[in-house]
Amino acid sequence: MVALGRVMKLHKFAILGAALFVGACSTAEMAWQRTDGRQLHAGHFRHAMHVCREHAWVGYEPSTQRMKQCMARKGYVWAEVTSYYGGYY
Repeated sequence: MVALGRVMKLHKFAILGAALFVGACSTAEMAWQRTDGRQLHAGHFRHAMHVCREHAWVGYEPSTQRMKQCMARKGYVWAEVTSYYGGYY
């Protein structure tokens, strides 16, 4: 009887874990957006991307965190798309 209780507990844990995993795998669309909500200016955005890509490299690999921090200093944020806004993917 004790073994059955453990199996049921593990079963519940597995179902909960699967539900959390599926919920985390949403298909949210992400894109670079301006922090002030205005449309991106292609030239300014390309320049910011170029500068931040150079800055993001640590050794032989780029750092996502450093890229996001650099872009934030330049007025851009990587965020979920909630409506059409003229962002850059």
